[in-house]
Amino acid sequence: VLWHDVIRATDIPFNSDEQAPEIKTNSTDGSGDKIQVLLHSQQGYFASIFIEWRDDAINYFLNWCYDDSRFPLPNTPPPQQDKIWRITKSSTHVEIQCNSEIVLQAEIRKTCIAKGRVKR
Repeated sequence: VLWHDVIRATDIPFNSDEQAPEIKTNSTDGSGDKIQVLLHSQQGYFASIFIEWRDDAINYFLNWCYDDSRFPLPNTPPPQQDKIWRITKSSTHVEIQCNSEIVLQAEIRKTCIAKGRVKR
């Protein structure tokens, strides 16, 4: 696998229909580090997914829900510090894997409804 260095606030174009993005991190709990994946369609901006390292957990945020609440990932990522994140999204689901283990698999509409936040 050929890895590219990240330059913060720089777009890395990819076609998610052909291959899901993989992001390698070595963040530690409480570091405040973040991953942000912006998803675009041919019509423009569509949605974004955030993963954030907080003191007590690695949290996620799906911006197509109303507010900016963060929630702990429902499945604990593997304990290794070095992690490879794979993020896939369809029109109805989002899945986040960490070191090939699923840490979030959510039906977008049900997740937003369950949290009381639905964009119309």
